[in-house]
Amino acid sequence: MNLLSTLGLSAEAISKRGASIGGSDANTIMSGNADRLIQLWREKRGEAEPEDLSNNLAVQMGSFTEPLNIAWFEKQTGRKVMQPHGLPGGGMIPADQRPLPYMTCTLDGWVAEHGDLPEAVFEAKHTGVRQTDSELFARYVPQLTHNCLCTGATTAFLSVFKGNGDWFVMEYDLDAGYAAALVEAEAQFWNCVRTGEPPAPLPAPPAPKPKGVIEYDMTGSNEWAAHAADYADTILAADRHEIARKGLKELVPADASKATGHGITISRDKRGALRFGKE
Repeated sequence: MNLLSTLGLSAEAISKRGASIGGSDANTIMSGNADRLIQLWREKRGEAEPEDLSNNLAVQMGSFTEPLNIAWFEKQTGRKVMQPHGLPGGGMIPADQRPLPYMTCTLDGWVAEHGDLPEAVFEAKHTGVRQTDSELFARYVPQLTHNCLCTGATTAFLSVFKGNGDWFVMEYDLDAGYAAALVEAEAQFWNCVRTGEPPAPLPAPPAPKPKGVIEYDMTGSNEWAAHAADYADTILAADRHEIARKGLKELVPADASKATGHGITISRDKRGALRFGKE
């Protein structure tokens, strides 16, 4: 059997996709691209065959590198990614608890709880290098949002290989306003699938920001102002302290167990590290 023939969706899975909206469909619906939207609409209505991805190198490479992506994410973050087929319902909440009952998703993984961090949806991607990290996040945030709504999760991780030498991960907390816009767009699209009326792309709402990249102006914070003033007043002293510390260490003889003078003691511990003290 050709290795590539084992990748992709089965005939049953393709049939189910035609009766629902999945995570990758959400990316298309929110893309603002009229041609892609019409193609998806025709596929859902059974008027066109889904694109054959067996010769799409980018898609095949993404499939092959997904296990490596998961392993790398686990190594870099210390968090465990579980396979969704081992979760009740594949990780999805019952259809009557989803915003739209025909919303479905196929998860790449499910991130287990870690300390005080919640369980989360995991999505692995392998992309080119032309787009920035922020642009790639905006490209896939519809899928992250859609998958959260299907599973009841409020957090998602996007783990991305860029080319063959770069990796980044972004954490996303479900944005209620963006989620509402996504549900509305999917409902309108599905209505077009049912009625046969061709869909038109909707103006895309601003993409939410991943966790840890939002910029804040702290000018109005008095507490910030106080600490900022202290920082500015002491930064030169801190620099002088580090220069003096380094200079004193360099003056300690290599065979010395302790060096003292002018109120300063530097002792060598059992591992050979120099420790500062006072006489």
